[in-house]
Amino acid sequence: MFFAKIRAVDLTLAGAALMYNNSMLSEILKLLPRETIKKIIDSHQGDHYTKTFKSWDHLVAMITGQLAGVTSLRALVSGESVECY
Repeated sequence: MFFAKIRAVDLTLAGAALMYNNSMLSEILKLLPRETIKKIIDSHQGDHYTKTFKSWDHLVAMITGQLAGVTSLRALVSGESVECY
């Protein structure tokens, strides 16, 4: 499966090599054409009355819920099924 691959990337910061793994969520978000999504949101004035929780944030939250397999909005908000370490 394409999304199951997690790439390890070497970073050099002031001479120290650091390792990090891209999460499955970040790999999926890289595939989304963010500029196209922004144009669609702007054309429908989707963020017209919003102040903090924009349409992009909502999309990321919904994708996170699908990946985590949450069954309710309350579970998504409380992070019951999402492991954040």
